[in-house]
Amino acid sequence: VERLLQAKANVNYQNKAGNTPIYLASIKGHAAIVRLLIRIKADVNICNKDGISPVYAASRSGRTGIVDLLVNAGADIHLAAADSCGDVPLGIAIRMGHIQTVERLLKANANVNYTNKHGHSLLFEATSEGNKDMVDRLVDTGADTNVATTKSGYVPLGMAAQNGHVAIVQSLLRAKVININHRTKNGRLTPLFLASKGGHVDVVRLLTQKKCDVNICSKGDISPLAIARNNGHIDIVDLLVEAGAKVNLTAESGDVPLGIAAEMGHISVVERLLQAKANVNTLNKAGNTPIYLASIKGHAAIVRLLIRIKADVNICNKDGISPVYVASWTGGTGIVDLLVNAGADIHLPAADSCGDVPLGIAIRMGHVQTVERLLKANANVNYMNKVDDYISYSVYVPEDTTM
Repeated sequence: VERLLQAKANVNYQNKAGNTPIYLASIKGHAAIVRLLIRIKADVNICNKDGISPVYAASRSGRTGIVDLLVNAGADIHLAAADSCGDVPLGIAIRMGHIQTVERLLKANANVNYTNKHGHSLLFEATSEGNKDMVDRLVDTGADTNVATTKSGYVPLGMAAQNGHVAIVQSLLRAKVININHRTKNGRLTPLFLASKGGHVDVVRLLTQKKCDVNICSKGDISPLAIARNNGHIDIVDLLVEAGAKVNLTAESGDVPLGIAAEMGHISVVERLLQAKANVNTLNKAGNTPIYLASIKGHAAIVRLLIRIKADVNICNKDGISPVYVASWTGGTGIVDLLVNAGADIHLPAADSCGDVPLGIAIRMGHVQTVERLLKANANVNYMNKVDDYISYSVYVPEDTTM
């Protein structure tokens, strides 16, 4: 290199890819050659055909010594790559995890709030990579924690909460200014909602300790409590209830926490919600009570629990269907037994075009054991429905009866 320079070689010559000698020396880590070329006044800011500068290439490779040489020689640390991402040297160093290079660039007053072509801030990139050291350094330097991604509207805290990165959440919460209740663009999701959905107990605990709003709902009016309940995250349900979550909030769909928990068979969640004074007879949009939903899904333990809490076993939904009717329809004999013993009215007909009673629907569905239980409860064997069909022993003959 020295001999060629003495022979008046062009110090800024570019090859087919547009790479200069100082670029090639930088990317390969040849510090002595970089130093020599700088002394000969090589242009440290000539980019190649991909818009990559020598300092960017050195930052990507984590060659801190060369970054130092280039910065001292006047390298522009704010030149963004002309690729699909559009990172600056600090951004690529963060994404590649080169902490010493990051330190040098920050010392040179690199812009900590730069946003790349994807609309991602440097802090968001560090958070996405799960790199706590990077997050700490950026927060300490004053990076804006509330810069949201252009497309989805995620902030670093939301991403960390979603990924369950407890240590990073702690780091972000140290920031002087942070919106703990920031909502994403489309789903309107808060960090608490994202952590609750993912089952990240420690993150939920941190956020509630910092007094986040536990009742901010997502699009569709789904609360953090509701999403935790849907996924059976009982520890999170406990934390949210203790933090003041409203247990009777109704979603846009008409669903309520207790009803969904009962329908999904999450008995621990049901117990916790009942302890928190959830309305045992709350109705969803269709008029279904928790005991109705547990009955139709065959969750006997939950039906038993709701009965013990004095749930009304005779509340019909908007179609006039009672819990005992729906249990008879599905052949849930054990649940029919529980409901009958709790005072279910086995003579309540459905308010549909047929108007069957529980015995009638059990016969039509062929559920012999359910029919037996209803007959034992003195169901009316001569009932006639709306279409003039009547219950007759010609339709159903008990196994121990001879004709």
